[in-house]
Amino acid sequence: MKRFLSITHTLVFLFGTLLQAQPDDKGIVQKVDSLLNDANAKGIFSGQVTITHNGENIYYRQLGYADWKTKRAIDKNTIFNIGSLNKQFTEEIIHQLSNESKLAYTDKLSKYLDIYPTEIGNKITIQQLLNMEAGLGDYLENPKFEEIRFKEFTMNELLNIIKTEPLLFEPGTSKRYSNSGYVVLGAVIEKITNKSYEKIYRQELQLPWHLTCTIPKQKKPHKQIVHLAPILLLKVTKSALMIYPIARLQVAYILPLVIY
Repeated sequence: MKRFLSITHTLVFLFGTLLQAQPDDKGIVQKVDSLLNDANAKGIFSGQVTITHNGENIYYRQLGYADWKTKRAIDKNTIFNIGSLNKQFTEEIIHQLSNESKLAYTDKLSKYLDIYPTEIGNKITIQQLLNMEAGLGDYLENPKFEEIRFKEFTMNELLNIIKTEPLLFEPGTSKRYSNSGYVVLGAVIEKITNKSYEKIYRQELQLPWHLTCTIPKQKKPHKQIVHLAPILLLKVTKSALMIYPIARLQVAYILPLVIY
């Protein structure tokens, strides 16, 4: 996963450099083609790339495989699994709840969830969870998760795994990438809104932002879903590289995608 995300981020920044330094469409196409061909030949990129300039599409290309084992090619209907990039959506919903005064970043976790003893829950704040400074680890590495990984597990099942894991450090004293922390944030969102994560996503993000192809993970596997190959959707103005449509994101992987 890290390998694909690394090359994707590289592509974004290189595209930005190319587009600002090389204004003619032909030059852009040649340089982007060269970059993509090299990445694809090395087996580190499969996906779709769209570049627009002043509202006009100047580049579109799909390459690589939706399934490297069967060599099933990517096409315009391929759905991409964005994996941990969904954390940006979770963060945005938390920001919205804060703006609506439904939570504060300084709120203690124990105000919303009782998955930890009070003395621990009172040490963890919403901001620490967002910043991955709460001491939570990664449920994906827990053997108990392997028992449900390929089943239709629920939020509570994940929380039951997370709450048995000891904190890796005292909240606020260090930082470590944490999938568990963002599951907990998802549970906080559900607690505050009294709605499922999927419903609140549709209500607050999908419909307002017209993300018609960005959908929650389907209960049954979709044969078109591609894992670990995000699409790049870039919007370029005369002065700078802009990301569309989420202003908070440094990089956008929007259309078409599947959300966890």
